[in-house]
Amino acid sequence: MKKSIKYTLAAIVSVILSVNGAAGFNKILSAGNYSAKAENENINNKQFLVVNNSEKGDEAKSSSVNQVVNENTALEKLVSEDAIVNQASVKDEGRTNENTSSSSVIKADSTAPKGETRTEVKQEVKTEVRKDKPTTPYMNDGNKNSGSIKVAYYNDTDRKMKLGITKDGSAKYFSFNGKGEEESFPLQSGSGEYTINLYLNESGTSYKCIKTWSITVSIKDSYSVYLASSNLVNWESSSSAKSIARELTSNLSSNEAKAKAIYNYVVNNIRYDMNKASSVGSSYVPNLNGVLSSKSGICYDFASLYTGMLRSVGIPAKLIMGTSANASGYHAWSEVYINGSWMTVDTSYDSQAKAAHASYSMYKSSSSYSKEKEY
Repeated sequence: MKKSIKYTLAAIVSVILSVNGAAGFNKILSAGNYSAKAENENINNKQFLVVNNSEKGDEAKSSSVNQVVNENTALEKLVSEDAIVNQASVKDEGRTNENTSSSSVIKADSTAPKGETRTEVKQEVKTEVRKDKPTTPYMNDGNKNSGSIKVAYYNDTDRKMKLGITKDGSAKYFSFNGKGEEESFPLQSGSGEYTINLYLNESGTSYKCIKTWSITVSIKDSYSVYLASSNLVNWESSSSAKSIARELTSNLSSNEAKAKAIYNYVVNNIRYDMNKASSVGSSYVPNLNGVLSSKSGICYDFASLYTGMLRSVGIPAKLIMGTSANASGYHAWSEVYINGSWMTVDTSYDSQAKAAHASYSMYKSSSSYSKEKEY
């Protein structure tokens, strides 16, 4: 008797697995992706940010299997000029400022207390609350010593905006929504002096700085930045993510058990959306409520959702972007702080492995993943 059509893909993948093991599964799921890199160049007199694109694509394979499962991740589209996050090097008056180095993060982590962390995120008193649509940019730095700030501005034009966070000559750039609500951004470089710049697109890839703030930060807990809600991991605005995470973990005592329960929920309930992977725009931002409602998403959605749900119950977690032996092209996954160590977890890969009836495990070997950015 012939197998039904719905099992065809799983059968093909099973054959590949029998021959090539997990590596075969990885390559089939990720064939045909194209990767893109972005470069920021020239801040003239510290007023203009110019971003130049550089994109390179891999041609998709012609087999019918690849046509079905070739989009393991569309995150490469999110690192172009108008990407949500743009962390490429910036040339300022002839000097190249590289991205915030991972060494500063590692140093901060090494000084933090070991063991279980608090189960609730304590927010500091806000310095300013605005419920209108501010036509003058303002910053709420009331939570700066816990590793985050909020910026609000109502952009009544159709021009794109970016926010730059600079410390010790190293800068990170984020897309800025500009709808008037407070938007949260992480301060990941530890204690010290930060410069915050808000940019408005002038034309093409040229951005003009319209507001600058300088703040002094004294981080109380090096893990607090990985508990906070931010524009990339916005769990505060997701009632669904918070309520589900807290319900799943209400009777659990250890962070490892909580992380496992949330992991199982995400892998078992969210499916990889191949159509979305091929059509998502470069200005896309994961909406955790939306991902939970549709029960589908791309790797960016999976990583943001899992990271956000963990943070909402007080478990430090990171959203990671980079490359992996488990995916072709740009990819996103999570790291969770468990029993004194950062553990690699790739929920989007495991969701696909489950759907293909392939074996998988929660924790991945860090040697198979190469991080370029972490939030």
